[in-house]
Amino acid sequence: SCAVPEEWTHLLHQLSWEAIAAMAQGIVQADWPASLQHFVMTAARLALQYPPKSTQGPARRLPNPLRVGLAPKKEHEVERMAALVADVASACGTDCVVDLGCGEGYLTQALSFMYGLRVTGVDCQEDRKAG
Repeated sequence: SCAVPEEWTHLLHQLSWEAIAAMAQGIVQADWPASLQHFVMTAARLALQYPPKSTQGPARRLPNPLRVGLAPKKEHEVERMAALVADVASACGTDCVVDLGCGEGYLTQALSFMYGLRVTGVDCQEDRKAG
């Protein structure tokens, strides 16, 4: 299952942007659930092992609905990052991805629609939190 544990969801909604940013570096807090601490530290360790040598072939083009409103530079960035994340997920044998700092969700959408990955986006901007 790709569901985010309820204890994580509650905690993630309360974290400061500094704490969420630190997660990407593997920094955890002692009062977090042990499972979240393990996940964050493992993800940071894996991040140091990648990117893989190369993505398989050229990056896929974003479908038209996902390109609406994106500058060409942003399109290129999302296409390349989506291909890289899809390669890493495949190499790790998973179809679940957590996008920390997902922002507007461009990468999250591309990973889901283009690569069939199950993605959970986490962002600390108050206007992007689920109500």
